[in-house]
Amino acid sequence: MAKRGTLEHPKTLALADKLGIMDPWALGLLEAFWNWVARYHPDGDVSGTKPSMLARSIRYTGDAEELWAALQDCNSPASSFIDKLEDDRMLVHGWSEHADDAVRKRLLRQGDNFADGSEPYARKQGQRRDKRATKV
Repeated sequence: MAKRGTLEHPKTLALADKLGIMDPWALGLLEAFWNWVARYHPDGDVSGTKPSMLARSIRYTGDAEELWAALQDCNSPASSFIDKLEDDRMLVHGWSEHADDAVRKRLLRQGDNFADGSEPYARKQGQRRDKRATKV
């Protein structure tokens, strides 16, 4: 389930505008996209994905290339849903911070990290969560 505020987030609204669809439809596409990533690209690396297969997988009936471009460009590169890195890898923006526990458990079981190098249970890149830390 998308985080509270996703429907009215500027990135979601920009995606809706770029695709010429209603805001709730953009939210639905994002939900389908994130579910697809969790299932087939749990580390968040979507490099090599064919736009037509992504569009078909998330049931987008518009232009697949337009969808792929829109996911990479919502207002600015820093606020995209897919980030293109200098090494040409395509990573889901913020995936290591926002992936759900099922994705984290799967990566942990497989002995994998997120594509950005973060460990499955490190909420912030490059940090490891200390289970013994006391709550204040």
